[in-house]
Amino acid sequence: MTKHILKLELFGAFRRYSDTGFMELEVELPMPLKTLRVLVAEAIAAQNPGFNREGLFRVTAFATRDEILRADAIIDKPAGLALIPPVSGG
Repeated sequence: MTKHILKLELFGAFRRYSDTGFMELEVELPMPLKTLRVLVAEAIAAQNPGFNREGLFRVTAFATRDEILRADAIIDKPAGLALIPPVSGG
């Protein structure tokens, strides 16, 4: 495994957790999305003690530039990812 800096773009309600709209994590790849989800939640919670990882984060999608990732996806390259919470409205 090799360490990489993974850049995640934050959308919707997650924008409030970063002044830039992005967060970066140093991770070893390849990595299951399930593991990355835990690391992202821990990183947000470390900076934001009131963060509720069982609320909105639990149903938030992770996506590449081209697709929404399935829960069983493997992250194998340090391409940019996005956190996309569910949306509603018209």
